[in-house]
Order: sequence, then C-alpha cells, then structure tokens
Amino acid sequence: MYPVFLNLKGNLCVVLGGGKVAERKVKKLLKEKAEVLIISPEITDRIKELYKKNKVKLIRREYRFGDIPENALLVFECTGDTEVAKKVRKECENKKVLLNSATVSELCDFIVPASFQRGSIHIALSTEGKCSAFARALREKIEGQIPYELSAKLNMIEKLRKNLKKQKGKKEKEEDEILLEISRLAVENPHLPEKSFSKIIEEKIRKIKSKESKKGAKNKKRAKER
Repeated sequence: MYPVFLNLKGNLCVVLGGGKVAERKVKKLLKEKAEVLIISPEITDRIKELYKKNKVKLIRREYRFGDIPENALLVFECTGDTEVAKKVRKECENKKVLLNSATVSELCDFIVPASFQRGSIHIALSTEGKCSAFARALREKIEGQIPYELSAKLNMIEKLRKNLKKQKGKKEKEEDEILLEISRLAVENPHLPEKSFSKIIEEKIRKIKSKESKKGAKNKKRAKER
C-alpha cells in the first residue's frame, strides 16, 4: 500500500449505503470539502439533515450498475452486501475509479487509515486492512503523546522556513539542518513555552545573519585584492 494524503476539495466522491458506516465516511469527506453523492434507499437521520441542507446529493434507491459518474474520484461501498460490492468493483474497474469497500476488504483499491489531527499535524496509520480495532488502539496510543502545543510550534517553524526562502529565493543545506534541529527540539520538548521557543528561533536567525555578514565581508575583501 502506498501512503498518500489526497486533496479532495471540489472532487466528487460517491458513497454507496446510508447507514452509520456511510455516515462516518460522509462526515470526513465533507470536512475535506469534497462533493458527495450518496446512493441508498435508507439513510440515517444525520444524512437526511445534510441532504435537506444541500450539503450532499442523494439518489434514494438501491445501487444500479452504471450509477457511478465518470468524474468520480473515489467510491466508498458501505452496503454490507457482498454481491453489490462485487458489482461496484466491476464498474470502478471499467471507469478507473478508486474503490474502498467496507463490505469486502479484498476489493479495495485503498484503505482509509485511522487518523487524528493537531492543527496542521495530521497523523494516519494503517494495518493494511488486517484489523481496524488494532489500528484504532495504536492511534489512541500515539494521539495521547502528541500535545496541542506542538501544532503552534509547527506554525512558528513554518514562518521561519518561509523567511529563509524569501531572503534567498531558496534554502541551503545548512538552513535545512537548522530547521531540522529546531523541529527535533520542538518534538522532544512539546511543552516548552512559546516565548522560550521563539527566543531559540531568534537566536538561530541571528547566527545565520552573522555568518552571512562575515561571508559577505570576506567576498568583498577578495574582490578588492583581485
């Protein structure tokens, strides 16, 4: 399995089924600003509310071969019916659309990992479909070790990275090493106060500027000697 984060904004995703499993899929897809089409004769109250608010599109009947639009990016099969899952697999193959089947894992083109977020930090993990409960337990273990303060430090490091790139148009190897050093410090000391962390970043910037100033002075001296 090749791990990847997809930008679903504005892309059509089809959900087959209207139960609790489908509802969870729909919730995550809407969070990522995807366009969602649901095909199911029965739907949960939550999905019904979303449809009334025009948050999702709905075809209120059983899936029929040919229902999947040509422009669909992803299909989530949540019907619980093995025969339906097989038909969906065939249509997805014909239309070259990626399928996730909650009914028959062997039919999946991709697996939805257990994941959590801390601001811009998004951590996902998978057991490659072997056991979702194990993936959840592992996610809960890791989630408890990632404090919210770490996201604020990431934002501070992002600003530093952008400033370094803005000054020179690109980052050099030494600056990449500095970013890695600061990042490791943040990860190893997540509860370090932002004020203290900011001072560390400022000190690194001063060192960079001082080194650049000395380098510039040497270059001028060499130019005069020529």
